[in-house]
Amino acid sequence: MNPNYNLAARFDAMPSRTHNPSIVEYAEKTIIPTGPFRGLNHSHKRAPYLTEIMWCLSPESPYREVVLMSPAQWGKTYTANTAAMYYIECVPSEILYATSDETAAIKWLEREVEPRAQNAGIIFKTEVENRASRRTGNTSYSKSFPGGVIDIASSRSPAQLASATKRILFGDEVDRWTLAIGEQGSVVNQLRARTQAWKNKAKIFWFSTPTTEDASVIYQLFLQGDQRYYYVPCPHCGHMQLLDFSHGRAFGLNWEHKDGRIDRKSIMYYCESGSCNRGIREAQKPKMLLGGHWRASALPEYDHVVSFNSNGLYSFQLEWYDMVVAYEEAQKDPQKKQDFDQLKMGRPHKQSGTRPKPEKIIENRGIYKSAQVPDGILYLTAGLDVQRGSLTDPNNPPRLEMEVLGIGAGYRTASIEYRRFEGDITDPFAGAWEKLNDYAIESGLTYYRDDGFGFPVSLIFVDSGDGETTDLVYRFCTRWQNTFPIKGFSALKRRKTEKGDEVTEGNFKRYRAVRIGEDITLYEISTNYYKGQVYHNLKIARQEVEPQRPGFCDFPRDYGERYFEMLTSEERRRDGSFHNPTGRRNEALDCRVYALCAGDVFLESEVLNYKSWAKQQGAGPAELQQITHRTVIEAMMRQTLRRKL
Repeated sequence: MNPNYNLAARFDAMPSRTHNPSIVEYAEKTIIPTGPFRGLNHSHKRAPYLTEIMWCLSPESPYREVVLMSPAQWGKTYTANTAAMYYIECVPSEILYATSDETAAIKWLEREVEPRAQNAGIIFKTEVENRASRRTGNTSYSKSFPGGVIDIASSRSPAQLASATKRILFGDEVDRWTLAIGEQGSVVNQLRARTQAWKNKAKIFWFSTPTTEDASVIYQLFLQGDQRYYYVPCPHCGHMQLLDFSHGRAFGLNWEHKDGRIDRKSIMYYCESGSCNRGIREAQKPKMLLGGHWRASALPEYDHVVSFNSNGLYSFQLEWYDMVVAYEEAQKDPQKKQDFDQLKMGRPHKQSGTRPKPEKIIENRGIYKSAQVPDGILYLTAGLDVQRGSLTDPNNPPRLEMEVLGIGAGYRTASIEYRRFEGDITDPFAGAWEKLNDYAIESGLTYYRDDGFGFPVSLIFVDSGDGETTDLVYRFCTRWQNTFPIKGFSALKRRKTEKGDEVTEGNFKRYRAVRIGEDITLYEISTNYYKGQVYHNLKIARQEVEPQRPGFCDFPRDYGERYFEMLTSEERRRDGSFHNPTGRRNEALDCRVYALCAGDVFLESEVLNYKSWAKQQGAGPAELQQITHRTVIEAMMRQTLRRKL
């Protein structure tokens, strides 16, 4: 036996340090520094729903990430400040506090943390890591203290985010952040990487008021956790329930009006239990909150993530009367509805939009057949969409979908053909790709007017996909001439070296060409612009006399309802963006966007060709300047004149 065994065992049994309180215990000893309760000791009785969140942020909890999505004036910032002070005073650690911009980060450090640290007798030592960068506004501030350091960072600064390893991370108001930084990935993943070395001892606290459902980062983080909601007991029957508005139901928050105004005394919360349904006054809310608890509503995507959501009806800082006023105002104004959802209810706002009615567009169908070119068309383009689909779902097989679009003067368009090629898409020389290639060889991708005049497809754009199909598309595009991969973006902002498009805002681009390697050109497309153009033009009704009005969209008479449902699948919101809330098939709309952009690119290239030819013929600068889109269109109109039968 090792003679030192007993001695070593005794040393191991001895406490290595004195007991540190949890954040829950620590909070009870703190004094609230700001707000209506300034100068008072924190009491969990006032906001009991914060207790579990604080415990999850404590060292003894098994969770690495804590997500809080809540309204304004709910206590999330106070919780973060208390946790930060805990890891400064009780468990000194390496801390990183990240927020939307540098000014907000500095303000937090100077106004929230430093005064509380001074009251606790903690002396900060200021460090500026790079004084040269401070002059350029790209400064990383650090405050060291016995046993640890606290850094502040802006989501806009790659240098600040790429700091040293941290054990504790606070992500403040993440929905105000800039999400991407060049090719370094999202800010969220950048910050997660800072804590990896600490493994299960790390703590990340993401907290924010949400924005819109499509854009909210905190909402996506919330969905990754177990999605906890705070249930409270009815003071009459004890039934556990969530606090919410009645929305026309027999239970929830309700009120009456008196003399045209909200009657404050009538505001009551009605128990959802059918056997009770008694009214509850706001004065009884503290008792309800004390008896409440958090319940998980989903299996977390990651076991180490716990997420919380609540609304302003629980807040000890918001009265039910104020919530009722905000609710009524939200019913009258869409912008106030968004503010109410986000700032008062702590939920992401689900933006509503409009879409053309398919039945109205069906009425616009022409008299020509699919694969036939009607009068007035000058040239053809095509848009191709790649769908991975499912090998087990016969309604959604792997496939390629293509629209050939005819373009005429005055932005008039006519759909020439919409085709679907089913089959494997993982090999650009087989499956659906080869079916497309065989069709192109057979037809020559040339379509004819009824007088026999042929129109070849001048330019083809193929969606390069989300990464899994990108290389396949690149390889296929090298097989065909005048065929290019594209990448869609909601909106393209012009770079410093670019001119803005004259037809749009000065800093806006409809499309741009980007070189990929030596032999591939990729076109980036502003999809919101082209979708907006499609939806605007779909409103133009057919008139009895030809030519149709500028922008008119024509369709073959044999197109069915399914095509028009896809073409109008997305909703256009007030800000000009598009979304697809119901998950409708939208391939026809995407193909139309690609083909329209190809039309712009082809026309622009023809202008350059005409100028190049004129220059070779000795044309001067003044003559070259007179060659415009109109010049090219008028030449095309002469070249495509109808022949006499």
